[in-house]
Amino acid sequence: MKAIMYLFFLSIIITSCSIDNSDPPDAMPPSLVISSAAGATTANFPIPVTFTFSETVTGFSVDDISVTNAAINDFISVNGATYTANLYPDTDPASVTVNVAEAIAQDNASNDNTAASEFSIEYDGSDLTLTITSSETSPSNAGVIPLIITFSEEVIGFTADDIIVSNCTRGILNTSDNIEFTMDVTPSADGEITIDVNSSIASDALTELKSNNASLQFSLESDRSAPQKDDITFWDNLTNGYTTDSSAILDIDETDFSEYKYKVDNDTVWSTSNDINTDITVSEDGIHTVQIIVKDKAGNWQNEDDPKKVTFLVGTPDGTETYPYLISTLNELQDINNNLTKYYAQINDIDASVTSAWNSGEGFVPIGSESAQFAGSFDGNGYCINNLYINRTSGVNQALWGYINASGSVINVHVRNCNIAGDLRIAGLIGTTYGTTTLCSASGNFSGRVEVSGLAAHNYGVISRCFSEGTVATTANYAGGLVLWNSGTIINSYSRCSVSTTGLNIGGLSAVNWNSSIQYCYSTGSVSTGSSNYGAFIGLSYGTADYYSCFWDSTTSGLSDGVGSVDPDPAGVTGYPTELIGEDNDMTDQGIYSGWDFTNIWAIDLTGTINNGYPYLKNNIP
Repeated sequence: MKAIMYLFFLSIIITSCSIDNSDPPDAMPPSLVISSAAGATTANFPIPVTFTFSETVTGFSVDDISVTNAAINDFISVNGATYTANLYPDTDPASVTVNVAEAIAQDNASNDNTAASEFSIEYDGSDLTLTITSSETSPSNAGVIPLIITFSEEVIGFTADDIIVSNCTRGILNTSDNIEFTMDVTPSADGEITIDVNSSIASDALTELKSNNASLQFSLESDRSAPQKDDITFWDNLTNGYTTDSSAILDIDETDFSEYKYKVDNDTVWSTSNDINTDITVSEDGIHTVQIIVKDKAGNWQNEDDPKKVTFLVGTPDGTETYPYLISTLNELQDINNNLTKYYAQINDIDASVTSAWNSGEGFVPIGSESAQFAGSFDGNGYCINNLYINRTSGVNQALWGYINASGSVINVHVRNCNIAGDLRIAGLIGTTYGTTTLCSASGNFSGRVEVSGLAAHNYGVISRCFSEGTVATTANYAGGLVLWNSGTIINSYSRCSVSTTGLNIGGLSAVNWNSSIQYCYSTGSVSTGSSNYGAFIGLSYGTADYYSCFWDSTTSGLSDGVGSVDPDPAGVTGYPTELIGEDNDMTDQGIYSGWDFTNIWAIDLTGTINNGYPYLKNNIP
């Protein structure tokens, strides 16, 4: 009985102590993660965003989402735990943040969600652009053009090789912020330079998703060449080189230029710079020469040694000293033979090429002859008469001027590249002169049977600050580089003509110096050995002929004597070699030229560009 009772109570106890295997109540709040497939920075528009709860929730809506710097739209519930939306940034760029507070959604156990960690994303959706600029403006004469290449934002991947250049070479690419890059380019030649940057060669540093757009082409006109005198044109109130108005007016065409300077007549200093729109006005009656240099719009000044020259007359030409007749054409030059006593002024260069066909091939008729002598005055104003031709095998005094008497004068006349041939007394400028010849020159080929020279055949007057270049040749006797026969004065002059004959009396400067004076002169041309009296400077020196500070080139002449008829050379005639420009005791050494005026009359170019380093005349540059 006791055993039965024990089992009964034990069963009651076991029954009352059995374990409850059902789930406990859910007290865990749902969590939320906000994310975007666009990453932390993006150029996407709109920006996709995903809201992921740790479990299924209800009650979550777009209104529960707090957004700064963007609008949120396109809200979709993918399932109870995942929701998507799109962010539309308000600005570009923008720093966008997204927040979801706690207790805006509940799980199945009615637990409220916890607040999400703030989501942030950087948005930059603008195009990646760039500009190319320079501090230099077009046209430019700069030897180096500085470039500035500016991107709209920081970039990666941009190198110097990405810059495409034309008519220039690239320098080194520099940057301190990967936004603004600098580079110098060097123009290869005058003309347009261009700079390009193609698209898709750099990426934005923020997202690395955007590639740059192509740049607008940068172009600039490189102009490092100085204007030339023939580039200058102008309007004036001149007719046939003169005006009867009270003033001459020159209005320079301003198309290619910005400024100018000028000299009038004997001015030694250039005017101050003038705006190109300002006219030049000259009012005083008489002949005038205006020299003009200009600055182009790239900033290059014209060479002062090669200005534009304009010569004109204020007044009516009548052949007087104040109102000379104007010579502008070859026919006008030839017609001087019709009036040999007047004043004349050359007002431009003259091309005499057609004279080779004149007068049945005999060419130009010299101005003046022994029976009809030139007694007027001719001022060439520094202009040239080019390609003059004369060929009279029986002619005497064959030159531009045949015969000038003691009343006549020639100044500032330059005969270039001429061919003069005849029988007796042949030269480039004058056959026989008793007058004054100043600041003149002749170059070309001079030939004849006898008595040929480069500048003037017979001189009984004064030749000052003149020179000759070319070849002088006779088939008989008497040949001189500058003068054939000097019975006058030659001062501050030189010859670089080569001289040849098989006969007697040959000289690099003059064949004969007869009782006359030669001062501050030199010769450099080769001189052939004739039958007698051949000298590198003078062939025959006769009577009271005197010399002062004269020189001849012992290297180029090919001779060992300066004066053929006198041994040793008379005082005042000295030979020096040419070995090295500017070397002591050399023909290009200024120090040997005792007494010469290197302030007002002479100059030496130590580079050898002008006159090969020999002395040249400042107001008569070869």
